[in-house]
Amino acid sequence: LGLRVGMLIGLSPIEIVVESGGVEALSTIISLIAASIVAACGSIGNQAARRIIVPAAGVGLIGFFVLTGLGVIGLGTIITSLIAATVVGFLCRPIALWRGAPAIVMLIPAIFPLLQGLSIFSAVYEIVQPQDAVPLSAGLSSLF
Repeated sequence: LGLRVGMLIGLSPIEIVVESGGVEALSTIISLIAASIVAACGSIGNQAARRIIVPAAGVGLIGFFVLTGLGVIGLGTIITSLIAATVVGFLCRPIALWRGAPAIVMLIPAIFPLLQGLSIFSAVYEIVQPQDAVPLSAGLSSLF
């Protein structure tokens, strides 16, 4: 809605392409720490029991590590997301049962670090563009 109102009052479109700077050790370490914090905060936000927060952070960290590692070796984003989400799913069930909780309580926050925020934003941005700039099918294709 904000993008559409901005375009109606004459604001210029924003640039959403972010150049990749490659893989550097410090940024990778910070990203891994941030992934575990995101999963832990997701557990807290979903009001999970305290016994779930640290394991969810650990599984989120492992999932993000798998996603990053497969991306570094050159697999595409779709297959890396599939494999990382599968790893998270396989880890959540036994750990959640061991901690005395349903698997979904751990699965939802542990999957948060795998969400590609900029990709989702870019796809939605393409969808709201005027039809002469970007076809709706391109935005929907990016989203799915």
